[in-house]
Amino acid sequence: MIKKTTYSRAYEACEAFFTETGQMPTIDAIKPIIGVNSPSTISSAIKAWKKRLVTNPQKRSGCTAWRSACLADMVSALWQQSLTEARQVYNERYDELQAQQTALAAKEGVLNEESVRIQIAALVGTEIS
Repeated sequence: MIKKTTYSRAYEACEAFFTETGQMPTIDAIKPIIGVNSPSTISSAIKAWKKRLVTNPQKRSGCTAWRSACLADMVSALWQQSLTEARQVYNERYDELQAQQTALAAKEGVLNEESVRIQIAALVGTEIS
């Protein structure tokens, strides 16, 4: 049987730790998993694992295709819900502004009529009642 090196055990532990916790592995997190206190070797394994994580995110066992699809579906649903709520707020505010505009137009009409009445009364010389 081939004995695994500390480096390979640390590298595998990085993947397992990330898959289980969703957190980035640290030396202190990996040491108890592999049962070896070798900070420099563990650090090298973490650096290599992170490099692979960045360059090959879909090939990690912790990020399966179904998780990616599930996450994409959740983000899409959240986005659609946000758009629906934003449209509702927009439409409510639009309706409020339309009602205000209608009320202001009615007041403007009344003021224009009153202005015309005052001007006519001034021309005729009668008192406004």
